[in-house]
Amino acid sequence: MPEHKHLSTDPTLFAFFEKGSQEGTYSVEPGPSSNVYITEKNGSANERKLTRMGTIFSAFKESHLIGRVNEKSDIIKLISDNSSQQFEVISICGMGGLGKTTLVRYVYQSQELITMFDKRACITVKRPFNPKELLNSLAMQLGDNQQALPNILEGKKYLIVLDDLSSIEEWDAIIQYFPRTEARSRIIITTRVENIAKHCSKKEKNIHKLKTLGEKDACNLFTEKPFFISDKMMFLRVLDLEDTSNLFDHHLTQISKLLHLKFLSVRGCRGISHLPDSFGDLKQLETLDIYGTGIVKLQRCIIKLRKRKLQYIHAGELSRASYEEIMKDFPKLRNKLCRCTLMSMVGLIACCSHEIRSAVLEEEGDSNMHDCCTWYCHVALPFLARLADPGGVVVPRGFRKLKSLHTLGIVNIARGKSILQEIKCLVQLRKLAVIGINKKNCQEFCSILAALSLLESLSVRAVVEPGLHGCLDGVSSPPKSLQSLKLYGKLVKLPEWIGGLQNLVKLKLQRTVLSDVDGSMQLMGKLPSLAILRLLQNSLDGEVHRLIFHLEAPFPSLMVLELYYVCDNLNSVDFEEGAAPNLELLRFCGPHIPPLGFSGLASLPKLKEFEQDGLKYDFEADVQAQLAQNPNGPILKKDTNWG
Repeated sequence: MPEHKHLSTDPTLFAFFEKGSQEGTYSVEPGPSSNVYITEKNGSANERKLTRMGTIFSAFKESHLIGRVNEKSDIIKLISDNSSQQFEVISICGMGGLGKTTLVRYVYQSQELITMFDKRACITVKRPFNPKELLNSLAMQLGDNQQALPNILEGKKYLIVLDDLSSIEEWDAIIQYFPRTEARSRIIITTRVENIAKHCSKKEKNIHKLKTLGEKDACNLFTEKPFFISDKMMFLRVLDLEDTSNLFDHHLTQISKLLHLKFLSVRGCRGISHLPDSFGDLKQLETLDIYGTGIVKLQRCIIKLRKRKLQYIHAGELSRASYEEIMKDFPKLRNKLCRCTLMSMVGLIACCSHEIRSAVLEEEGDSNMHDCCTWYCHVALPFLARLADPGGVVVPRGFRKLKSLHTLGIVNIARGKSILQEIKCLVQLRKLAVIGINKKNCQEFCSILAALSLLESLSVRAVVEPGLHGCLDGVSSPPKSLQSLKLYGKLVKLPEWIGGLQNLVKLKLQRTVLSDVDGSMQLMGKLPSLAILRLLQNSLDGEVHRLIFHLEAPFPSLMVLELYYVCDNLNSVDFEEGAAPNLELLRFCGPHIPPLGFSGLASLPKLKEFEQDGLKYDFEADVQAQLAQNPNGPILKKDTNWG
């Protein structure tokens, strides 16, 4: 999981709006991009004049008030309450990011209030707090920086907004400068701290506690304007757009303007098919997650990032279809290839034809047409060219220059040995995931593992026959620091070098079709650090009927064991006494074929939980009985979301 996602486990969705300038005033200070009201009254309702006309804050060109309309009305009623003939302080409080600043801006600019006061001003409290500077900024905003603030406001009905008050001391330092001779004057403050709100407002009815947006309003917020880049986002460091809909290639061109980005994720955004050349301008970028997009080839612009510290690239996507499934559907696939090829040719003609392009542009606009052409060139045709070898991305020549890279995947290495030579030079790699290993490139792949001595995580997937069988036997010097190993594809037998991985903690096998089960269990069972073992779909040969955890290969550190459709004919999982002494969690999902059963569960001293999918198994009563005999008191749990 990316580091920024560990910062909070709170699933609540907040809407964040950019605070105004930290130079003091933010909403009514004249400037090239601001169009705001400053209103004066000369003692008579007929003598009003607007010294600066406008209609909207520049910030409001980029956002709309969503989900706060009722709260806006409530606050306006508090301000304009004619029944109150006293000087009032109204507080808006709530945690950061709820939209206090945006709400108070809309309240301040409401038509009901514009002509109600003789003097109006808004200001953001700067950090560090400087009361003299704040008061001078207010005086300047009110149109007279030659007089002290009390003199400007004396005898006037005024509305002052103090945004982002952070302490009682700040309030006490400035409140004395606001005269109370005009009883109907109002001050609005925003703060994150409820005690500050109580100190300033005194009356409970004048405190408005801002709540989080409702689910519907939160969704509306992000669908009202699906994606935009603002000049107020120029210093953005983290941008996570995972699974965002309606995100396309031309949006990446906008994103590339965020030169300070360090983390970018467009994972799962299917509309993305190509990295623009301007992406090379993101010199600060450290993490790039484009997994699950339509990108099948990394462009050369990525190499421009070599002078900085690009450390993490996650791209491509593992195909969900096995080799057997592809071969089964191959007659249909050939027809699809013909149809797809024809469709792609039509698409390319459409991109190149001036008449067709002009017609489409009238309907959709230049950006969408560009996206369509990009998709045809960078997704459709490359996909057809490598349909027999799906998944992963191809890296460009010169990729070796990204010397600081420590996480890379999923790379399609079936497109030539030159890709392996590029990877071999990335000696700082800690995590590597590849797809497309075969008999032609396996020796080269085995040799590069010796060069990647710092590797801690390795994922290898084969998608064509004979799978991984014989492809990994040539590893002579596996990385000693390897902690995680994932193997996908027909392996038949575990390579001997795996038994020497003294630091291996996680092992995942899927579709490996291991035939020598006893030998494999002996090898894995002697790994001293193995804590998590996942045996997934067809990891064992279909003729295997029994899986035994022996005392002589006891899996001494194993804590989590996951068995997921291990093989078609499995009918027994047995634990000899003394085996798996540290096993805490056993997860099982498999075919519901009697007489499938478990034995030895009562002898697992640290077992806490036996978890299965939500379906009914014949062995449940027996498993319950064994768990009841276990002194550690493990429970049987059903997970309907698993399996």
